[in-house]
Amino acid sequence: MSIKTEATIEDLYHLPDNFKAEIVNEKLVLMSPTGFLPGRAGGEIYRSLRDYECLKKSGYALSLLAFG
Repeated sequence: MSIKTEATIEDLYHLPDNFKAEIVNEKLVLMSPTGFLPGRAGGEIYRSLRDYECLKKSGYALSLLAFG
């Protein structure tokens, strides 16, 4: 007899820090880090928003790391 276990939201909460995963077809699938180029692109977007914030003296530019 086999017992089928399905991944749950609770499994996602129990991942170590800095690990990312999603549930696909009822299985927990770990996500690979995105790497250099997407990180650099995100940094450029943040810098552009920060420059605009300073120019307009209004609003706040936040990086995605602020929400980590």
